[in-house]
This record gives sequence, C-alpha cells and structure tokens, in this order.
Amino acid sequence: MTHTPSPDPSAPLRDQLAYVPEHHLPAVVSQVVGHSLPPAEVQAAGALVDHAITVAWANRLPGHYRLDLGQYRHLIRHFHYAELFHAAIHQHGDLRNVAALAALASTCVLNSSDLHH
Repeated sequence: MTHTPSPDPSAPLRDQLAYVPEHHLPAVVSQVVGHSLPPAEVQAAGALVDHAITVAWANRLPGHYRLDLGQYRHLIRHFHYAELFHAAIHQHGDLRNVAALAALASTCVLNSSDLHH
C-alpha cells in the first residue's frame, strides 16, 4: 500500500497530508508552511519518501530480513516520517534522489532501538 499525497492540488492541506502519521503531522505541516511548498512539491516529497522506504527495504541488511515490506514501512513511518519528509523537500521530491533518501531511511532503521530488543 502506498501512502502518497492526494493528487488533487485544490484539496485542503489536511487532505493532501492524509497519508502522514498523525503524530508527525505537526512537524510536516510546519515544514510545508515554513517552506511555502506548493501542492505539487508536497506530493513529490511524499512520493519520494514512499519510494525511498521501498528501496531501503529491498537493500536491507541480512539482520533485517525478518521484516516484511509492511513491517519495515510501518517502522520507518512511525518513528522517522518527519525526518525523511524534511530531507525529501530539500531534494525537491526529485525521484533521482531516491537512493540518497533510501540510505537515510536505512540509517534510521539501523539506529532504531525498536529493533534491538
């Protein structure tokens, strides 16, 4: 399941960000408003994050093979979504930067204490 933004640029910001985990919403809204992002850039940043998580999962280390894509996506989105979205907006949501954002996502997982029980 992808979690990309609403493609309708006339939709209210809340609807455009419906894919953002609730607890990350204040930080993401602050980033969108602070950078005066147009709807197309919000959509592009969200798509970049989504694709980067998938690439990070595909390239995950053997120690993380036990996580399926859904679990991996949930972990990153729950704990690191705002951080990844921030990086994605600085890359202008450009999918050519998916590898760099995937590397950041992988680093987030490696540093996640949630995996080290």
